[in-house]
Amino acid sequence: MHFGFGPSGTRQRRIDSFCLMLTRAFYDEPTRFTDFTKARTFTNNFLTAVNQETKTRDFLYQVLLGYELLIRLKLQPALTSYAGIMTDYISALIVTADLFMQNVQLTTPTAITATTSLTTTNPPRYAFFAINHQRNAEGLIRIAEALSWPLMDETRRTLETAYFDLTSGVSGASYDMYDWLFGLVMPGRYSRHRVMCTLVDATPSIRNWQGAPYYDNAVVVKNKSYWPKRTVLGRVLGGLRNPKSVCGWIGPLPAPTGTDKNGGAIQGWVSLNARRLDVPVPIIRLAKPLEALGFTDTDQTTNEQIITEIVDANEYIISSGPVVPPGHQKCVFKGIHLELIPQARLNIGQTLGLPTEEYRASLDFEISSQSVRYALFTLPIFVTAPPCVGTHVMFRRQAQMRLRDAFLVKDLKDTYPVPDKMLVINAMGEGDEIVARAWCAERGKHAVIRRDVPGKECCFACACDLAAGDTGLNCNVLIWAR
Repeated sequence: MHFGFGPSGTRQRRIDSFCLMLTRAFYDEPTRFTDFTKARTFTNNFLTAVNQETKTRDFLYQVLLGYELLIRLKLQPALTSYAGIMTDYISALIVTADLFMQNVQLTTPTAITATTSLTTTNPPRYAFFAINHQRNAEGLIRIAEALSWPLMDETRRTLETAYFDLTSGVSGASYDMYDWLFGLVMPGRYSRHRVMCTLVDATPSIRNWQGAPYYDNAVVVKNKSYWPKRTVLGRVLGGLRNPKSVCGWIGPLPAPTGTDKNGGAIQGWVSLNARRLDVPVPIIRLAKPLEALGFTDTDQTTNEQIITEIVDANEYIISSGPVVPPGHQKCVFKGIHLELIPQARLNIGQTLGLPTEEYRASLDFEISSQSVRYALFTLPIFVTAPPCVGTHVMFRRQAQMRLRDAFLVKDLKDTYPVPDKMLVINAMGEGDEIVARAWCAERGKHAVIRRDVPGKECCFACACDLAAGDTGLNCNVLIWAR
């Protein structure tokens, strides 16, 4: 009655009680209740030996509580807020419970002939059947095909019989594979992470790599490499023309050059080192705001002339932005180079038993018949300029200054950003955008990217306002790409 489960209790009161009791139970009994925000796998909670039935029982009880809470939440108004009581632990529990109810059928061992248990002695008390195992296996096969997985035949043979090998007790796969077959994969970065871990586990020749130790790990398989979109290589290589992106992965791309700690070719999981950049404060007050409009200290312009020019409607024009310079030669992406960086004497990965090797990524280009290499020291953020509607004007002096000071990609290697000054990169040539992104990663600059996509164009005035410090995101770099 006190917790709202009596005849006079409200649904909101019951939801509050559920959340409070779950939070308290999680902290009071951490060994009994699993924190699904940190759990590596889920099927290990019920595909266990007979002497671990207590673990299975606690897991099922936890799932039951989470689904009971979900049922009540679905009946609430859409705009109801639970900011004070809905923790990350409870959110992960609700998602896990929903996935379990949709994909797993719980029966007794006598109800089916093949039970999903990892042990063959002393039949367990419960049997778990993956309802959608065929669909999940087919989905992973389609993902592997979209990624042009280099060991496709080997992976397909394994996935076609993976569930039957599990039920017969002859499977050599890991819990990554079992989670995928049972449909117990969390969304977001967890899903992207588990896709590649399951593909590796479904390929017997590279199964000894095991799962990726970190969420941002890339993978190199034979002569191909795959990079998460959120890593520095994923963000920079997204500037390639028509890159293939599947489930948060960019690839296949050429395998990187370089050597591992043993002096051999780099294969398997790869961890990149790139310094994160602070997000600048948008819309700041400039020390010399007139300079952003094109007025400089060298101009012999009085205050009256400045005011007259600013309020004159004829001084505002429509600027088309930078164009491809005559005689421009395309920039050619040559490959990826990884350099093993020295390790710190004390590393948290050492105490956890995780790999501590990190690599510095570099990209090689051929620009104007010359070889150029950019080292990706930082992890910039690239913002795509949204499409604008209608025609927007720009102050004449400002437009002339932006176009006059625009840099060509071939001149970027010797260009360094000036604080609080807008920098426009003319990346209208073929292959220019990826070079501009690599420059941002080397120099440590966020950027706004404007692409010439039909129907989604952003005018030059709006793109400059979005990138500028006094009117937009304060990244002060605009990549004007094709």
